[in-house]
Amino acid sequence: MRIIFARLAEPGHVLPMPDRGGRLFSIDGERIDADDPYWIGCLADVSVVECEAPVEAAAPVPTPVEPAPVETAKARAAKA
Repeated sequence: MRIIFARLAEPGHVLPMPDRGGRLFSIDGERIDADDPYWIGCLADVSVVECEAPVEAAAPVPTPVEPAPVETAKARAAKA
């Protein structure tokens, strides 16, 4: 098994994926097994072409928030 990322050679082409229940190949590309006979044929007839996988967007880093001050019983007693 050799997993690669591939895109349709022609963006308007409709290509079913028998290994995924017949779902259509995404115009954004798919990860496929380049050793599978079906995908070997699709690569050979240039229905799909191997390409770089898109870089996944990084999740935003949350901004730290300072906790609200907690008033203790001792602090309340000192105010009284």
